[in-house]
Amino acid sequence: MSIESRNAKRAALFVFSICVAACALSAPAAAQSSNVGIQALLPSIALGLGPSDSPAPFFPTPIELFPPSNSVSGPEATFLLGVSCARPGKCVAVGQYTDTSGSSQPMIITQSGGVWGQAVEAGLPTNSATAPGGQTAFLFGVYCASVGNCLAAGGYTDSTGNEQPLVVSETDGVWARGIALNLPANATTAPGTQFAFLNTVTCPSPGNCAITGGYSTTSGSLDYGAAVFSQRHGVWGRGVQIALPANATTAASGPTNPAAGLNTMGALNCFSAGNCVGGGQYTDTNFNSQPMISTEINGAWSQAIELSLPPNAATAESAQNGFLASLVCFAPGNCSVGGGYNDTNGNAQPAVFDETHGVWAQGFELTLPTNAATAPGTQSAYLNGFNCTNLGNCFAYSAYNDLAGSGQPLLITETGGVWAQGVEPPLPNNAVTTAGAQNANINNASCTSPGVCVAVGNYVDSNGNLQAMVYATVPTLSIATPWLPATQVRSYYWARLSADGGSGPNSWSVSAGALPPGLTLNTSTGEIHGTPTASGTFNFTITVSDSGTTPGQQASGHFVILVRK
Repeated sequence: MSIESRNAKRAALFVFSICVAACALSAPAAAQSSNVGIQALLPSIALGLGPSDSPAPFFPTPIELFPPSNSVSGPEATFLLGVSCARPGKCVAVGQYTDTSGSSQPMIITQSGGVWGQAVEAGLPTNSATAPGGQTAFLFGVYCASVGNCLAAGGYTDSTGNEQPLVVSETDGVWARGIALNLPANATTAPGTQFAFLNTVTCPSPGNCAITGGYSTTSGSLDYGAAVFSQRHGVWGRGVQIALPANATTAASGPTNPAAGLNTMGALNCFSAGNCVGGGQYTDTNFNSQPMISTEINGAWSQAIELSLPPNAATAESAQNGFLASLVCFAPGNCSVGGGYNDTNGNAQPAVFDETHGVWAQGFELTLPTNAATAPGTQSAYLNGFNCTNLGNCFAYSAYNDLAGSGQPLLITETGGVWAQGVEPPLPNNAVTTAGAQNANINNASCTSPGVCVAVGNYVDSNGNLQAMVYATVPTLSIATPWLPATQVRSYYWARLSADGGSGPNSWSVSAGALPPGLTLNTSTGEIHGTPTASGTFNFTITVSDSGTTPGQQASGHFVILVRK
């Protein structure tokens, strides 16, 4: 298989398996989770993990990250797909780049002390393909248990032309040569027929990890199985095929989709070793891709169940591409999962599914920015994932198509259980601005505390080359002063306003109303001082602006100063 066809196939699988609000209809009986078993096995976990209404993270203009020195530029040359932060300023990002021989290689970029270094190429197993242009390796997911101790997963091409599941581990700051994991027993082994890959990585405890993915089964090279790979006490076991819902197709091909049985796992959350929840997608008997959830209890994975798509989901044969990409659980039986689906206009839309006390509700569609394309067949806004501070306070990320036909980065936040309309975060200063020429995406994010996050993705620069980029959040700007003291006429007054978050320097202004006569606001320090000359109750609004990032942040607060006679 040529590298071009392999890359095209991988791109389709990325969209299908990962991608790089309750509705009026009730959830079907099939959407009853078996997480009740996990609830009986595990101790109760409090749902309140932080403030009830956490502020949304603020993503200023990202910076470009650089692939290894033997990379080549091009419109599809560099992908940054995963990131994990052990603590603020200590992160690892992974992806794929094209080397000078025309092969795709896995890359790792490390951040130390808040500074990102140049990427390095990950070492592949000894049986990897080495012919020029013959390698299609990549790293998709990464998990860092602590600084210098990480696990990354993806895929690589072996010497027989088969794509194999790849794991690369870092111990005490040193990355070892990658290893291939053992596929389920029904995996195809004939040369050039296997296309296995790994994506989401999580480790509930040291030496006990789980990774989701997909692989080619003996049903045919285009028939894919959903798989989970587990590590116990440092030893990786053979992959386990997830049993699909009862209405899964058994056909090798469909009328318009030659890969009718394309089943993968992409979302994963583990409470402890052997007790996890995984999500993905499967193909039903109508040759539609549907979102599915499976539960692992004491090392045994249950038969997957189908989740119910939003009411405007496409139902015609071969018209649906529903899938799950990222899963967060606040307690056993209380989870949220994000992904996407096709609506009746043929547009791909972002969707979230919530589970409460073991019951999955029907999925609901998130709202795209006002400049999103809406004509039939013009939108492709699947979610790549989301992170949550606590129940009801999350942010989702992905990409969407604007009215000009460009792919733009997408950020959607949930605060207090309410999802806001999506916004388009900025791109690096050298990004292409020609209508229809941009193809930016946020692929993954990692948060070390509420509002302190790193997100990675890709964008097209002004030369038409696909480049890696990273966002680092700045704490959300807010006015910390709750109130201002009262005073008397002809008495000297002094008070200082203070702000939390942002990066500074700050500037202060009266944006509505007016201060009492005789008082002035220092726009640099936030000090209010002077001698009031008139009595009364004076209402006004103060706005603080942060100029330390592009774009800057603003926050406003309403204040009252009572001036007595």
